[in-house]
Amino acid sequence: MAKSKAKQEKKLLMIISVLLFCSVFVVLLSMLIRSFKPFYKVEDRVEQVQREAKKRSDLVEGWIKVQGTNIDYPIIYNDYYKGTDLNNIKYDFAWSNEKVDKLTNRPLIVGHNLLNVSKTPLIADPNHSRFEQLMSFVYIDFVKDNKYIQYTIDGKNYLYKIFSISFVNDSTIDYETVSMTEEELEKYIDSSIKDSMFDFDIDVSKEDKIITLVTCTRMFGYDSGKTFKIDARMVRDKESIRNYKVKEKKKYKRIKKVMEGDSEDEQDI
Repeated sequence: MAKSKAKQEKKLLMIISVLLFCSVFVVLLSMLIRSFKPFYKVEDRVEQVQREAKKRSDLVEGWIKVQGTNIDYPIIYNDYYKGTDLNNIKYDFAWSNEKVDKLTNRPLIVGHNLLNVSKTPLIADPNHSRFEQLMSFVYIDFVKDNKYIQYTIDGKNYLYKIFSISFVNDSTIDYETVSMTEEELEKYIDSSIKDSMFDFDIDVSKEDKIITLVTCTRMFGYDSGKTFKIDARMVRDKESIRNYKVKEKKKYKRIKKVMEGDSEDEQDI
């Protein structure tokens, strides 16, 4: 009897060992597969640009797509002086205040945020369109999973990695500038990284091409003069499309206090 019981226990231990080995193997295999799978897959939007351009050939410049959001629509040329009426355009869109028909080293794209304007913005709410869902990037957990912006212009798709997310004074933004000298770009990059509420584990230099997305916010009240801004740099040649680390800066603590209802920190942002 003792030998039979010992044999059964040995067999049970073998089964448990095999199951544990299989579990570890599956986990390691899954990690290996994820390591080779791109964190973001570029989806061609050239055809969509061409189709929309046929409807409004004088307005449609390109296409913008932001990871983790429903921002996936045309970029319109907003020529105020020629009487462009953005309110009469019947689909979701972003816009540029300058006519851009080819890639520049710092396109600036603007979008409406009409609904997601509280101190605690909603995350990727399906009822929001235009640039409302851009406010999801206020939250560190959302940022950890979403870091890429796709920009389509002049028949090509370009991919960018976010390196700065900030609230800035609207008066500091030059909405007419879509291209910079290397000296201007270097200064802009340094300023954007300094203003960012998060620290991203990527390097950015004046030789890079970057993109800036801007929308309005009411997190600090209707008269705060603050604008929400995201900056990203283009993925470099042979650079892998992967996730990368991000962490909070000290100033993000003040942002969180504002979201919790502490109005005293609003002036320090």
